[in-house]
Order: sequence, then C-alpha cells, then structure tokens
Amino acid sequence: MNPSAGIRSASVLALFALVLLLYAPLSGHAFVDYDTEIYLTGNSWVREGLSWEGLVWAFEGFHAANYHPLTWLSHMLDVELFGLEPAGHLLHNAVLHGLNACLVAALLRALGLGYGLAWCCALGFAAHPLRVEPVAWIAERKDLLASLFGFAALLVWVRARRLGTAAGQWLAVLLLGLSLLSKPMFVTLPCLWLLLEIWPLHPQSRARASWRPKPADLPLLAGFALSALFCALTVLAQSQFGALQGIGARPPLERLAIALDAYRWYLAKQFWPTDLAFHYPAPEWTLTGLLLRAGLLASLLWMLWRVRVESPWITLGGLWFLGTLVPVIGLVQVGAQPWADRFSYLPSVGLCVALGFSVERWGLQRRAWLRAGFVVLVCAAFAATRAQLETWRDTESMARQALRVTQDNAPAHIQLGIALAERGAVAEALPELERALALEPGNPDACLNLGALRLRQGDLAGGRALLERAVDLVPMRALAWSHLGAAQLLAGELSTALESLDEALRLEPRLASAHANRAGVLEGLQRLEEACEEYEQALRLKPESESARAGLARCHLRRADAAQARGEQSAALQELGRAEELAGTRGKLQQEIARRRREWKP
Repeated sequence: MNPSAGIRSASVLALFALVLLLYAPLSGHAFVDYDTEIYLTGNSWVREGLSWEGLVWAFEGFHAANYHPLTWLSHMLDVELFGLEPAGHLLHNAVLHGLNACLVAALLRALGLGYGLAWCCALGFAAHPLRVEPVAWIAERKDLLASLFGFAALLVWVRARRLGTAAGQWLAVLLLGLSLLSKPMFVTLPCLWLLLEIWPLHPQSRARASWRPKPADLPLLAGFALSALFCALTVLAQSQFGALQGIGARPPLERLAIALDAYRWYLAKQFWPTDLAFHYPAPEWTLTGLLLRAGLLASLLWMLWRVRVESPWITLGGLWFLGTLVPVIGLVQVGAQPWADRFSYLPSVGLCVALGFSVERWGLQRRAWLRAGFVVLVCAAFAATRAQLETWRDTESMARQALRVTQDNAPAHIQLGIALAERGAVAEALPELERALALEPGNPDACLNLGALRLRQGDLAGGRALLERAVDLVPMRALAWSHLGAAQLLAGELSTALESLDEALRLEPRLASAHANRAGVLEGLQRLEEACEEYEQALRLKPESESARAGLARCHLRRADAAQARGEQSAALQELGRAEELAGTRGKLQQEIARRRREWKP
C-alpha cells in the first residue's frame, strides 16, 4: 500500500469527522415547522416508511410543488430507521453534508488543485455559515441529496474526460439524472461540463472557430436534454401548485432589480455571512440602484473576460458562481424569497475554484501569514456556524432570528405565531399572525393559520372568512379546504362542509385532518358507521391524532346507545368497551361510559 494514499484517506476521514463534529448539536434539535409537515411529519406516505406503494407514489406525480422522488424515498428510509425522532433525520443531513465536503475535495483535486489546498477549500466550504440552512432544515434534504449526486457527476465527468472514456461520461449523465430526481438545482451542470472543456480539461479543444456535435459529445447533449426536461417538469409542478409567480406578479424591471441585487447579496454573504435568516423579504429597489448593480455585474464580467488567458481558473470560478445562480435569482420567481442561504450550495464551489487555484498558482500557500489567516478564518467559521445552528434549534428560535435581522418579514411572523400557538400561548400567537396578514394580505399561510387560530378561540365568523380567502388564494391546497370544512361544520352547515372536505380529499386522499373533519360531519348527519370508518382512517394516517381518537370513542359510545335502545345489550357493551379503550384518560368520556355501565348493569 502506498503510504501517501493512507495519509490522504486519513485526511479525507478527518474532513468528514470535522463536519460531523461541527453539526453534532443537531442531535438535540427539534424539527422546525416550516414545510416539515409537508415533507415528513404530516405526510402519510412518508410516515409509513419504505413500501412498494410509497415507491409508486413518489415517482407517479408531482408532490409539494416538485418532482423529486428520490428525496421522498430518502425521507421514507429515515422513518424506517429512526421513526419520527428528529435526531436521526437531522444527523443524516449532517452525514450527507460531510460526504459532499469530501466530494468537493476530490473534485478540486481532479481539476488539478494541490491536495492540501483542495482539503482546505473543502473544509471552508463545509464550515461556512451559509451551509447551516440546508443541513439544519429537514425539508431541505433535497438540496443535500441533489448535491451528493451532482458533485459525484462533476467528479466522474472530469475524470472520464481526462481519460477519454465514454462509459465514464455516460455514468456522469446517470448521476446527473439522480441529482435532478432529488431536486432540479443542478440543471446548470451541463453548462459547467462545457466550461470545464475550456479550462482545465482541454484548453485547446474549443479554439476552433465552429463547434459541431460529434459522437463523443453525445453524453454532453444528453445532459442538456435531461436538464431541459427537468426545467419543464419544475415549471409545470410549481405552476400547478401555485408556487410559480406569473409574469404579471412583478414588473420586469423589479424582477431584474431583484436578480441583480441577488448577485450582490450572494457574493457579500460569502465573505461576510452575518444576519442570516430562513426567509428574506423582497428588498426595496430604485432605478439608480438597478443601474449601479448592473454596472457592477458588467464590470465583474469584463474582469472575468480580461483574465481568461492569464488566470483561466478565475474566469471558470467566477462564471461557475454567476451561472449556477441563474435559476434562483428571481428572473423566474418560485416562492416569495428573493434569495436564500441554501441556494449558495453549488455556486460557492466556484469561488473555491477561483480562490484555491489563485493561492496555488501565485505561490501564496507557502506564506506563513496566509496559513495563520486560514486557521483564524476556519475557527471563526466554526464559531459562526455553531451560533447559526442555535437559531435552528426549533421553530420559535428560527422565527425570532429572522425577525431580529430582517424587517417586515411576514413568513417569520407566521412561523412564530404557529410555534407560540403550538405551546399554548394563543394570546401571543394572535398578534404575530395578524401582523403577517397586515404585511401581506394575500399570503395564504397567514390567512390559513390565523383563520384556524380564530376558530380555536371561538371566532367562527372571523375564522371562516379568512379560511375562505385562503381557499380562493390557493384552491389546490387540500389543508385549506379541510380547515374550511371544519369551520362550516362548526356553523352547522353539514352539507356544505361535506363538499369542502370531499374536495380536500380529492386533492389529497391521505390528509388525516380532512378524514377526521369529514367524520365529524358524518357523525352530525347520524351516519355513524361511515363516521367510524373515517375516524379510523384518520388514525391510521396519523396515530397520534387525539381529536380523531376522541371522535371515534364518541362514535362508539353513540353506537352503544343505539344498540342498547334496540335491546342488543351484548352489542352495546361491546361498543362501550371499545369506547372505553379509546377514551384513555379523558375524564368526561370515561364518566359517560361509567354511568352507562351502571345503568345497563343486568
């Protein structure tokens, strides 16, 4: 065995171990509420773990406004291994991030960077505070999984092109497909493959005046075709679920201003990662600011063009950074965020290329001051990342951090309101949700959560009006129909409620709350057999649902009364036993059951 190979293997393991050590506090974190119910805790398919039916569901259509079946399977695997305990799921994220760091180190080595510098750049990538969001937020498992396959595709491509092996290139295309099946973040990967042909793979191969496809270029063309397919699928999925903002949602100049500002934001946060949050409100913009940022971007592009011969690695790294951000800078707006920490995952590797090769080619790695500076920077990054991790400890800490560092942040007020309501602080939750609605009257989450909370407080008219608005804003959202059905049930409009709940179950047949609410309607209509079936289905989908359990106990109690009235005492006692089993420690129900046992005693 080559001794140096052993040393290098040990250093890769050390890199992986350092990443796990950095993210070890995740073992004590809770799931943050933001999108977690959609991806995990409230998703009945995922909660059942791995199954053939779950596999078919994951691949058969769009879910959560995306098409990423491998992400669903990854969450199902975690449930199979860890149940719904957060520690295992979150540490799995940390493991994926550690593997990605090792792949980044291997990729930089394959591009020609020295081993020590490649290792240092990979450590800097992994320890950067911008990496916290995709690791600490379980709903962003898709970013980490897509990056795992995407970085592997880049590494395999570089090695295959150096060796001239077609099989390796087709393997890279396969890995790209797996990445896109996890999340379509790597749709720009074929563009990177093309950039790498210019430098460092074959600097002379693109010198000819024209380029025509050859058989050897088929893998590259297949990669572009895959990316185009997944771009189309993403647009279709997002528009179908209302997450894609139409052309008229923001004027063209505003979109351009936000896109240019996004470049400024991502570049600034790479070097000064402070005031990070899970959501950033759209910034104010002016024509002067737009022109200034356009001038800065043009200057940067001009600089990258000027150094393309003397320092091609800077041109490559800069175009890598700028190009891979194109899908997420807001020209095509998905969601309300102008930028997000997680979107920097792939682009930041371009900066690693530019900085790492600059240090090596200019001989700076031998300078003692640079080595000392790197140690200081890594220590600072570790400290900043640990501090940022604390802000993701639970939903409340995540929301309060966002409110500390941003202004007029409606999603942060919504998440804080949800967190406060869940721990029973309804009086504190209401102002947060009302503030969110005042900031964004058309925000469906604000309408939905404030409406549901007002229902809990007994404000039937106010809650119902908000839920009707939520349904109007997002008619494809099953949960909105389910809550509206509950409001109509409370108002005694049973037939209308049944229609709303049927629509909820048409949109999402396995929505536990819709089954429970529908059972309540059927119970009101005296259709007890059907009501029991609906309550049982709700409990199968969500076993911890106390409201469904109480409703089912109530139904069995009423069925016991009916059997007793018919003179079928044996059947009545059997129904009573089932009600007692379900009632658990609910005092009122247990008292009713005890009274009937006394009265029906032979």
